Amino acid sequence: MLASIKYHQFTTPLGHTNCEVLTAEWDAAEAKYEEAVSKHEKWKAMKAKEAWAEALRLKEVARSAKLEALRQQALEKKWLRLEAEEKEQLWLEDEEKQWRLKQKELVEAMAKKVLDDLVKAKEKEDEDNEKLLAAAGFVPSSEEGDSESDPTDLKAVATAELRKRHKIAEGKKKVGSAETRKHISGAVYTGNECCGKCQTDKATCFVHGRVRTCQRCHIKKVQCTFNKGDDNGSSMESTSVLEILQDISARLACLEDKMEEDL
Repeated sequence: MLASIKYHQFTTPLGHTNCEVLTAEWDAAEAKYEEAVSKHEKWKAMKAKEAWAEALRLKEVARSAKLEALRQQALEKKWLRLEAEEKEQLWLEDEEKQWRLKQKELVEAMAKKVLDDLVKAKEKEDEDNEKLLAAAGFVPSSEEGDSESDPTDLKAVATAELRKRHKIAEGKKKVGSAETRKHISGAVYTGNECCGKCQTDKATCFVHGRVRTCQRCHIKKVQCTFNKGDDNGSSMESTSVLEILQDISARLACLEDKMEEDL
């Protein structure tokens, strides 16, 4: 025979009201938990967003730093290039200055040499003129004021020197004119050749260079000489000296006029 099943009635101290309260509390706890979980998720999302923003900021900072470094490097290269160009420009200017200084010194040396040569040539020319005048027996007369000129007065000394040279040139001109007149009156060429300029036949002809010039054309060319044997060379020489003396006389006269105007 089967044993009889006994049902024990378990009793609980909680009533129906207390169960509803617990259920409400449980629901409230679950709501709070869900709210906390939601807040945590939002916090995590916010932190992730902040981390992403921070990463972007750091990346931008790194990029800006790199660009700044590149800019500084470019500026440094530019400064170095400008400094090199400035040094090169200064070097070129210094080289040009030295070259100009050398050229100036060279020009001054050449000018000094030319001036010395001119002075020597002038001194030699004066000596030759004095010798020619002495040989011709011409002594230039002294003018008033030449012997009494103050040696410290440069203008007076220069004027006296110019007058002296002018007198020497005038003396040479007179001597040359006398010699020319002597040669002209002493010998005449009476050949059958025609004049080289006016084609005058059987004219009294003279020779200037290689061109025969007759007496008719010779009127305006006193420096021309006649062709007469051995006298040709001496006549041409005296003619050249006469031309030089005339040129010197004209220049000295101009210089003397200028010096007198300055005085």
